[in-house]
Order: sequence, then C-alpha cells, then structure tokens
Amino acid sequence: MKFHSRLLYGVLGLCTLISLSCTSKNAGVDEEKLSVAFVQNEISIPINGEVTAVLEVSPESRADEVEFSLADNSVAEITGTVIGDGKVNVHLINEGKLGSTTLLALLEDELASCKISIAPVQVSGISLNTNSAELKVGQDTTLVATVSPEDATSPLISWRSSDSEVASVENGYVRALSSGSADITATCSGFDAVCHVEVADVEAESIVLTVQSDIRTDVEMSENESIIVDATLMPENITFKNVKWTVSSSDILFYEAFDAYETDNVVSARITALKAGDAVLSASIGNLSCSLNIKVKSIEVPAAEPKIGDYFYSDGTWSDGGLISISKDGTVAQWAEEKPAPLEGKTVIGIIFQTDALRISEYLKKDGYVHGLVFCTRAAHKPGEELTKYSTQEVDCIGTHALGSSWYDDIWGRKWTNTIMQYYPGTELASCPAFDWTVTDFQPAAPGNTSGWFVPSIGQLWDLMVNLGGPKVGEALLPFRTYDADITYYKENSESGYGDITVGCDVRAIINAQMAKVPESQKEELVISRPSNGACEIMSSTIYQKKESECSFWLLDNGKICATASWLDDPIVCRPILAF
Repeated sequence: MKFHSRLLYGVLGLCTLISLSCTSKNAGVDEEKLSVAFVQNEISIPINGEVTAVLEVSPESRADEVEFSLADNSVAEITGTVIGDGKVNVHLINEGKLGSTTLLALLEDELASCKISIAPVQVSGISLNTNSAELKVGQDTTLVATVSPEDATSPLISWRSSDSEVASVENGYVRALSSGSADITATCSGFDAVCHVEVADVEAESIVLTVQSDIRTDVEMSENESIIVDATLMPENITFKNVKWTVSSSDILFYEAFDAYETDNVVSARITALKAGDAVLSASIGNLSCSLNIKVKSIEVPAAEPKIGDYFYSDGTWSDGGLISISKDGTVAQWAEEKPAPLEGKTVIGIIFQTDALRISEYLKKDGYVHGLVFCTRAAHKPGEELTKYSTQEVDCIGTHALGSSWYDDIWGRKWTNTIMQYYPGTELASCPAFDWTVTDFQPAAPGNTSGWFVPSIGQLWDLMVNLGGPKVGEALLPFRTYDADITYYKENSESGYGDITVGCDVRAIINAQMAKVPESQKEELVISRPSNGACEIMSSTIYQKKESECSFWLLDNGKICATASWLDDPIVCRPILAF
C-alpha cells in the first residue's frame, strides 16, 4: 500500500503540474510585477513628535525585503517597521530639530520616496503676568510673557513701549523714566499682550540742612567768610530737586544755589557773609521747609601786610606764619626758629605763598585781587581719594608751554581754569575732574573777598615751590627762568632722567612743614602719588606741547625736582590756589 499510494501521489502531482502549466500558458498571464510605493508622497511630523509612513509592496511576500533609509538622519529617525496586509508601516520620530528630509524605500531596482517635513507647533496666544502697573520715576518692574501653547516652537517675543520717554522696556524689564502713562506691548507671531503703566513723580518727604555733613540749625560766621550748605532730600530717588532758597536779610547774607551732582538727592548753596548781623537761610520744596539761623560777626583786618608763609583763614584774614625776610628770587630767606601757631577760633584754609605784585597776573589784578596768592591746605579730589585727573579727554582750548622761560612766565591759572569752565559748561565739566572738584563744591569754601579757588598754572607752582620750599629750590630753579629750551628734556648729567633738577632737599616735606601746626581737620599733606620713584606729582592747569598732557612738577624724595609733563588722565595731586 505504501507503494501504490506513492505512485498515486506521484501521478496526481504530475497531472497537477501539467494542468497548471497548460492553464498558465493558455491564459497568457506573466508572473506578478515587483513594485513599491508610499501611500502619501509627503507627510509632516510635529516637532518632538512622531508619525507613520505607509509603503505598499507587491508582491506582498517580498515586504520584509524592503530596505529603508533617510536622506538626513538629524531631522528624523526611523524607530521601527511593522509588516501586514502587503504594507509596511514605517515609524518616524523627531527630536526637536526643524527641517525636512526624504524617506527612501528600496526593493531590488524599485525605489519609492516620501518627503518628510517637520511641522512647528504654532503660537495660539500670549499673555502677561499683569495688565497694569503703577510706578514711581526711577522704579522698575519686570513683565513676564507666557506663550500658548506651552510647547510652541521657538516663540520669539518682541517688546515695545508706546512712550519710551515715560517708560522704557527691554526683554520685559520696564524702567519708569518720567511721569505719564505708557502701554508696554509684548508681541509673538502676530499675537499681542498689553500692560498699561502709570508713572508718578517721587515727591519729597523730608528736607534737612547740613554744613560739612553735620545737620545744623545754627551757624556762626565772620564777615567775608563763605560756607557751603547742603539741602538733603528724602527719599533718595526724588524726581525733582526744585528747592527754593531764601535769606531774611540779603544785605547780611549772599547765596548762590547750585547742584553739584544731578543724580543724587542733594542741592547746595554757597553762603557768603557780607556784614555783621543775624539772618535766616531757608530752603523749601513743596510744603516742606527748614531753616538755618546764621550769626555774622565783624572782623578786623590785620594791621600787618600779608607775607609769604602766613596762615590764611576762612574769613579772608591772615596771621603771622613765621617769615622774617625773603629775597625777590627766593634764594635767601629767614624764618623764625619756631613757626607760630594759627589764631584760636579761626579756620585755616591756606598758606600765603606769593605777595609780589609782579607775579600776580593782570587777569587777577583787574578784579582787584592784588594782595597775594594762597595755597590751599586741602587737595581737590573725590571723597575717599587723594588724587584726581586733569581730564578724561584731550584739551585743545589752552595754549601750550614747553620752554623753561614759558613755564616761569605762565602765571595765568585763573584764566586757564575759567577757560576750561567755559569750554566745558555745566555737567560737561565732569570730563575735567580736577577743575570740577575745585570750582563746583570744593571745601573749604573760598572767602567772599577772594577770587575763588582755581587750579594753579605752572608758573604759580614754580613760585609755590621756591617761596615755601626753601632757598635751595630758589637757587636750583633760578637759571631756568630764562631757559629757552624744552625744560622737560633738560638733563643735569648722563645718569639723571629728563627734567631732573637737583635741589638737595625734600621739597615735599618742607612744604608740609608749613602746615605742621594747622589742625588735622583743616589740612591734607602733600602725598606720594608715584611710589615707584617716590614722587609727589603736582598738577598745573598749563598744557604741554601736546593736547593730551599738562605741565607738572614732581617733588622727588631723593632731593630732586623733575620738570615734566603728565598725561591728562594720570591721577596726581591737585592743590587749588586763590587770589585775594
């Protein structure tokens, strides 16, 4: 049975094969054609999303042989395929990158493609954390913008203010600039969110008067004496400092109001006593006011004529400083063995260093300042510092000086100071710090019968060193009065530096000794400004050959003086002087 059976099966199989062969040949039908095609020629994937591309394969039995690839794998990634019903489902994902690529399917020589693009999540709206805000001038706030939906693709937000003079905005940071109203708008993809901002002025809540930082209600002055009174307003961020000053008796007191620093909460008045008597100085703002009772005493003009070395006081008087005699050129001088002390009850503001009428400029004489010149016992500088700069930029409004004779002849410090003030008016004077500190609110205030403080010229510094620094300085500088070459290039010998002149004494120490008996609270000694070579660099208002440097004397601790030029932006010593 096994045999027959086997035979039967063989015959049946043969007959079937013959039958199928005949049928196919008779029908004229070819084998099934190979093809691959995507159901869609183009699909998109949401950013950070996923999608399935469907590929139809014929014959179905070849579906597992299809090879897939992406033209740019950074845009999308194939994470898997699923085969069923003659189709291949290709799973794709995106990981946050915008762009496009092409999905390719290859089966033998058959190729199909589908464009893949990444669809961003569109913005549907924008809102702010607040729709209104009330600010005072100078205050600020930060607006926070929220874009919908949270997963919107790259939501770029722009900000604008309807009135940038009232309120400015940058990346949501709003700054109140002046009183008024402004709408702050945040925009994203055509959607807007608005915050209405109201800005009000900061009004004064209190006012006090101070003299040298001390709150005062009473002050005693002498005729011709000047003081600076500060009106301090609170809060510190007050919008307007429109303080009104008044005096009860204008024949007793004269005042000059000024604002040294526009950005602070202080305004000031320079008060000068004109004659003996009682007067009241008042300062008011809005419905606030405060007063200072001022008693002015008479003064007696000293019987003795002023001389070099005398103490000069805040009331414009002077007293003996110990000089017995001095030659016109300063090469011979006789001083008391012990320097006298200043008068009790008087405030020392300087030391007289010149009384020779020939060394007082016509610029000063025409205004009646013919008696002499005074070297201030304090330096001009920012509080907490010892040095200051001539300027932060080039200066082209003053003539240049280089010759020794030109240095000696330049006695025009007040003219150069006034020139700087005219060339840099108002707040522009801040670019010339030494002059700003000297003339704006320098303390001690200059007496009313003087020229006011100014930055000395190089010739006036020359006289200062000769007359207060001792005869050795006079002898050393005497030949340079007529030196018709650039004094800063002078060399004593091959070893010395340019401009070095041997005097054989410590000039800085000698000048400081002139102030030895002045109370500490009323003076500042000359300081070393360049520790590397022990130099005290003293500034003048005289410009050197170039616009970026000024003429200066360096007092060296090795017994020399250096006539040189300092850069305008070098921090050095500035000692104001005045004429009386």
